[in-house]
Amino acid sequence: MLSLRKVLLIAVGMLSVGLGIAGIFLPLLPTTPFLLLSAWCFARSSDRFYAWLMNHPALSIYIKSYLEKRGVPLKTKALALVLLWASISFSVFFVVSLLFVRLVLVLIASGVTIHILKLKTLSQKDENPAAVGQKERDRRAIELVLSLYCRDKHKPTQPLCTACQELLEYARLRLKLCRHYPEKPACSKCPNPCYKPSRRQQMIDVMRYAGPRMLYTHPIVALRHLFALKRTPLAGKNS
Repeated sequence: MLSLRKVLLIAVGMLSVGLGIAGIFLPLLPTTPFLLLSAWCFARSSDRFYAWLMNHPALSIYIKSYLEKRGVPLKTKALALVLLWASISFSVFFVVSLLFVRLVLVLIASGVTIHILKLKTLSQKDENPAAVGQKERDRRAIELVLSLYCRDKHKPTQPLCTACQELLEYARLRLKLCRHYPEKPACSKCPNPCYKPSRRQQMIDVMRYAGPRMLYTHPIVALRHLFALKRTPLAGKNS
């Protein structure tokens, strides 16, 4: 049977996951700090939930991007702390009546606060973390659509056939060189397309087949791409 401490940690972790997912679509909510808080809570309460979060195809990207950079912007820190203490204060004064539970919530919030304050603060000279996260999400999306397309069309013995693997490597290179992040629209809306005509047609064929199917295999990734299609194309230099 789970102890009260673990139950509270799991509850805080699940709440943070929900806020982190909301932050993907709402610009005022930070995503990475809430998912880091979830990982911290699950690591101390549930191996199953921790493994689920760290292996999630969409959510783990934010945590891994943070681990590579080991830092977050100052504004993200401040907003995360304000939202953390606002939610904890509401729970302490209006939801929870037991003094012991109130103390546990305050201690958890205090520990998370110390952890956030100790994180490296990314300066403006550091690479924009929003661009890092978006590039990683786009890379993962391309891998998913190509995997789905190749599996159904070519039925390879390896994860990808030779032709699809070559297309994947080409797409990764174009992403790495792209200068439009973090405001980058969908590639089909880019004013400066950088794909060779033959590669562009290959990717169009892949997206036409795999795109609609992603709505039920990887709905978050598909919805994010649909939002990118609505984003205003940017004027800029060719990548």
